[in-house]
Amino acid sequence: MKNSPEEELIPFRAFKNNFEAQVAKSKLEADGIESFLSGEIMGQLLPGSLISPSLGAVKLWIRGSDEHRANELLECQEDGESSQG
Repeated sequence: MKNSPEEELIPFRAFKNNFEAQVAKSKLEADGIESFLSGEIMGQLLPGSLISPSLGAVKLWIRGSDEHRANELLECQEDGESSQG
């Protein structure tokens, strides 16, 4: 199913820093899920580990129709990372 340009964007996940957010964004986009980040500047100035995560968080936004697939992709990534460590 093709996403319509008018489809609502949702805040999908929040990350403590830009690096984690960029890794997730790259994974989604490699699998064809368009996404964008907000709060990148605040994430650099005030990393979430130093203050409330809601203030310093870098948010990853996606289309609502991509939420299920995005969850599956990132859960596979997280499972692989935890089995390596």
